[in-house]
Amino acid sequence: MVKVFKAFVRGLLAVILLLVLIPLVSCVPNDAVKKASPGEEAFLRHCHVCHVNGGNVIDPAKPLHKQDLAKNGILTTSDIVAKIRHSGPAMPKFDETIIPDQMAREIAEYVLNTFQ
Repeated sequence: MVKVFKAFVRGLLAVILLLVLIPLVSCVPNDAVKKASPGEEAFLRHCHVCHVNGGNVIDPAKPLHKQDLAKNGILTTSDIVAKIRHSGPAMPKFDETIIPDQMAREIAEYVLNTFQ
C-alpha cells in the first residue's frame, strides 16, 4: 500500500511540475514572434514560387534585388506594380481581379524593403 501511495505522489508531483513548467517554457515574448506583413503574405502566395529569396527561377538574369531591378529600370513601387500588371513573356500578368491594387503596392513595398 505504501509503494502504491509513493508512486501516486511521484506521479502527481510530475504532473504538477509539468503544469508549472510547460507555460514557462512555451512563453515567447510578443516581439519575438514575427507576423508576416500583408505584402509578405501576398508575395508568398503569388510570387514566391518563381522568386525564391528574391531570385528568379525562370529568368535568372532578372532577380528582385534592388540593384538588379535598377538595371532593368525598375526603381519605385509604381514600377513594380506596372511590372505585375504588364509583365514580360516569362511572367504571367496579374490583373486587379487576381492582385488588387492595394495588394500589388504592398507586394512592391515588400520587394523593395526586403531584397536589398
